[in-house]
Amino acid sequence: MCGCATKVSGTAMERHEKKLEISTGKLARFADGSAVVQLGDTTVMVTAVSKTKPSLSQFMPLVVDYRQKAAAAGRIPTNHLRRELGTTENEILTSRLIDRAIRPLFPAGYFYDTQVLCNLLAVDGVNDPDVLAINGASAALTLSDIPWNGPIGAVRIGLVDGEFLVNPTRKEMASSTINLIVAGAPLSQVVMIEASAENVLQQDFCHAVKVGVKHTQQIILAIQQMAREAKVTKRTPPKIFSAPKEMIEHTRQLASEKVYAVFTDFTHDKFPPYATNEIGKMSGMNRRELGHGALAEKSLRPVIPKDFPFTIRVTSEVLESNGVPITSAVAGVAIGLISKANPEKPSEIQDYRILTDILGIEDYLGDMDFKLAGTNKGINALQADVKIPGLPLKLVMEAIQQATVAKREILGIMNNTIAKPRANRKENGPVVESQCPDEHALLGQGAITSADYKLKQVDEETFSVFAPTPGAMNEAQEFITEICKDDQEQQLEFGAVYTATIMEIRDIGVMVKLYPNMSAVLLHNSQLDHKRDTLIVWSEAENYDLALSFQEKAGCDEIWEKICQVQGKDPALEITQDPIDESEEERFEEMPETSHLVELPPCELARLEEIADLVTSVLSSPIRREKLALALMSEGYMKKLLQLFQVCEDLDNREGLHHLYEIVRGVLFLNKAALFEVMFSDDCIMDVVGCLEYDPALVQPKRHREFLTKTAKFKEVIPITDSELRQKIHQTYRVQYIQDIILPTPSVFEENFLSTLTSFIFFNKVEIVSMLQEDEKFLTEVFAQLTDEATEDGKRRELGMDDLQVRAAATDIFSYLVEFSPSMVREFVMQEPQQTDDDVLLINVVIKQMICDSDPELGGAVQLMGLLRTLIDPENMLTPTNKTEKTEFLSFFYKYCMQVLTAPLLANTVEEKKSKDNFQTAQLLALILELLTFCVEHHTYHIKTYIMNKDLLRRVLVLMNSKHTFLALCALRFMRRIIGQKDEYYNRYIIKGNLFEPVINTLLDNGTRYNLLNSAIIELFEFIKVEDIKSLIAHIIDNYFTALESIEYVQTFKGLKGRYEQEKDRQTLRLNRDARTLDGDEEMWFNDDDYEEGEAVEKSRPEEEFPESYGKYMEAKKVKESDNKENFPKQTPTGSFKLTFSHSAGAANGANGKPAASPAAAASPNGSPAKSAAPPGALVVKTAMVGLVDYPDDEDEEEEDEEQSPRKRPRLGS
Repeated sequence: MCGCATKVSGTAMERHEKKLEISTGKLARFADGSAVVQLGDTTVMVTAVSKTKPSLSQFMPLVVDYRQKAAAAGRIPTNHLRRELGTTENEILTSRLIDRAIRPLFPAGYFYDTQVLCNLLAVDGVNDPDVLAINGASAALTLSDIPWNGPIGAVRIGLVDGEFLVNPTRKEMASSTINLIVAGAPLSQVVMIEASAENVLQQDFCHAVKVGVKHTQQIILAIQQMAREAKVTKRTPPKIFSAPKEMIEHTRQLASEKVYAVFTDFTHDKFPPYATNEIGKMSGMNRRELGHGALAEKSLRPVIPKDFPFTIRVTSEVLESNGVPITSAVAGVAIGLISKANPEKPSEIQDYRILTDILGIEDYLGDMDFKLAGTNKGINALQADVKIPGLPLKLVMEAIQQATVAKREILGIMNNTIAKPRANRKENGPVVESQCPDEHALLGQGAITSADYKLKQVDEETFSVFAPTPGAMNEAQEFITEICKDDQEQQLEFGAVYTATIMEIRDIGVMVKLYPNMSAVLLHNSQLDHKRDTLIVWSEAENYDLALSFQEKAGCDEIWEKICQVQGKDPALEITQDPIDESEEERFEEMPETSHLVELPPCELARLEEIADLVTSVLSSPIRREKLALALMSEGYMKKLLQLFQVCEDLDNREGLHHLYEIVRGVLFLNKAALFEVMFSDDCIMDVVGCLEYDPALVQPKRHREFLTKTAKFKEVIPITDSELRQKIHQTYRVQYIQDIILPTPSVFEENFLSTLTSFIFFNKVEIVSMLQEDEKFLTEVFAQLTDEATEDGKRRELGMDDLQVRAAATDIFSYLVEFSPSMVREFVMQEPQQTDDDVLLINVVIKQMICDSDPELGGAVQLMGLLRTLIDPENMLTPTNKTEKTEFLSFFYKYCMQVLTAPLLANTVEEKKSKDNFQTAQLLALILELLTFCVEHHTYHIKTYIMNKDLLRRVLVLMNSKHTFLALCALRFMRRIIGQKDEYYNRYIIKGNLFEPVINTLLDNGTRYNLLNSAIIELFEFIKVEDIKSLIAHIIDNYFTALESIEYVQTFKGLKGRYEQEKDRQTLRLNRDARTLDGDEEMWFNDDDYEEGEAVEKSRPEEEFPESYGKYMEAKKVKESDNKENFPKQTPTGSFKLTFSHSAGAANGANGKPAASPAAAASPNGSPAKSAAPPGALVVKTAMVGLVDYPDDEDEEEEDEEQSPRKRPRLGS
């Protein structure tokens, strides 16, 4: 065998600066194939040997043996023989892992004894050797002459903090939530998966598999290159005997019953002999059972609580459970595969079926054994074996999905049986508890073992107590209580009276003890309340009372007089304590330096724990915090503490570093500016940062100092010559970093502890700005470069003049102003026309900025549109006595600004088709339409005039043709809001302009698609029907019903037709009433036209149903019959009236200044001109429009309407 070597590197290997190296030809050269694989300092040698004569076995006789030698780690076995004994569980599981990966690629019918041996030559404790052994087996088989359809590649995938790691180290795997080993074949096929996880989501697990398969391809290419260089030739085994079909069929018939009996419900991994009515030997576990047990362990381990102290053994014959409080239920499912290979390309699968919850026979005859287990949250374990050369990734993903669905179904059934662990464990079960007694009482006891319990020290403060039963645990607790009773801290009860021992009398109070092992506490003079004969009682801030009791009155009086002397109070008073309020802290500030300070331990390495306890204990008391701050500021105590940090770090004293973290954090919470000045000085601040890196809650310290000194860069765009200014900038940045990054988020009780730190940073910034303002040379240089056109863009950005940043800042400032006082902004805006041109008005600048927003998502435009909406919203406009803000500002806005706002809309709708229909333009027009829709609702008069003058609705409806549905919906919403005003001026404008046509065309173009656009259009017509807007109903039915009557999936248009017919019949009844003499009351009613416009026409009395033109008709009845014939249209034979309506043609004539068509020119039913000859008694309506609604007789409105639109139609009765 020739010697060759190759090296394979991947993503993970490059990150760790290591390479996976595969070599051959140097060791074990007599084997059929050998390879040595190395990663870091871990090395595995794999050999492959296969006999040349077939065995009698009818299956592939493959043996894989993986062995770990103690010598590989430089050690001697610790057993009494000082040599390796039998195989360990880990060796067996690793052997199975290799076997499952390589077995599917042996050719069918290769029944030759084959052995793959894996020897661990060296292990570095960093890289696991199991994945190296799989790759070594692949290389050894590929480089041998043994028939094998490889190579394969294998990698391990981990997931740490959301990042997928390839071949992670053991340390990284300790914090990984997934441990996945995937073996891949060429063309990204999967041959084996082994995984354990901690409730990993399905999508994350699938992504991990894909990452693993991708990296296996690099290893496969490298091994193929080695085989090409070695010029490997595979041996050709003799063809196996193939039985004729007749023999196979005859055998199947003879054996079918026996085979069925054997494989029925074959769902267990171990057969006891009685299962087949046989006698057999009961041996220990085999490799298969061991592998399945390992799979079950991986599935259950993530749901076992971390603090569960018992050893658990689960067997397949579980008859009774001791109640393990698992966090959630775990279920597993087996997935199988039946596939058909492509005859032309056997490596490809032509057809397949994935089976769920497979039986034994399906496993035996199938192509895959795929087991998945997990909880409702995610996947805990997966084990996949295949019997064909490989599976496509798509099929693997389908199997995971199908298994996940089945797992969820099983969990549902399990939860119906028992939804959560039993609350109580068995009464006679073992118990483990943790106790924290006084360690001095148990000092030297070690492990105390009794017949009924065992007491063992876990750490300096905690003892673990194990008892086989709860009764034995009670006995153990009594034992601990008995030996610790003298030193046990007493529990004080509220309202109780205690006898205290006065240890010391001081100027500020007395030091007392309530029980022997209690540390003396200070009873401050301000806390003393009142005196009785032998009792002094005081109140603590924590809402409980304490008392001093004396045996003799004389002793009580002596102490009381001493206290009153210090307090400056009259001893005759019963109560001397004043309530503690916020002013007390001010009194603390004025305490003389000679007052008693907190007694600090010596600043020594051995006393750090004591100092840390002292600092943390004073934080709850304002008085003690003040005292401690004064003590720390004296004699350079803080600097001495920070010097100890350097010593601890040099000695790698983690315990001392953790104490220093607590000390520095507590000192920061003292909230004293004088301490901050010391701690944040140039000499000390980096040591403070260093102390805060060693949080005891973290496994590894942070690297804040490395970031501040190496990563963070300070760049002087304009050179700073003032060293004090530069030092202040550095200090401010570092202190801000401490507050925002290093210090943990303070709790509710700590949020006020850092107020002085915030003030320290703020005043530092104020001082920096002041120093910059005083430096004339600096500011002169800054503005000189800003105004110099030759300054490069990069330099301008460094100076803070980036256009986007400036624009964003200006927008924020304007937003604050509008939110603070929109009236102030409006007042300023209305004064601008007197001082500047229209183009530079503030509102127009804002509108242009909104229109010209370069952001593809129009984030700035949306923000500016909201500000404009706030400014033009009448609801937040004031109405002072001297002026009307609403009227004045809206007049200003519509005069100077509305044309700027609608300019993009008008420019894009000149033609019948939208000129620009890209997404960004559509977004902008949608924003403008949203603002205009708001105006329709809130600016009744101004927007109505603007819409009429600019024919704005017609231009907006051009956007109904947009390919962007959201823009068509905005246009439709604009029209809907106009119709929702139920204003007859708007209705006449819509009718004259025939503006329903684009809406109906859009409805018809939409077809039968039931989408939002369809629903919005139907809702528009439904609103017209429900509100009974007669003029619009008549216009729609007369002009569009033919196109709409086929729409039957809603009743809207049939309802409109019904309303139309109802009104038509009502008009017929009005005009066909027999002429009769009206009484005085009726005459008075018909002559009275004082009712307001818009008042309901339909009344309870029949006479009120007549139109006001009926009075004119009755008067006209008295004149000549010939005149009457000219005034009414011909009555049809059915008694109804022929009602004609001219829209576009009549409008065109009106637009040319000609009168509307006369009744004589009205079209006949067949479309030809005809005169209307009516029999006597018939009525003729002299109009070219539907007479369903009587428009109000308002001469001013008539004149105004004629000025606005020359296409005005004649009114009914005119």
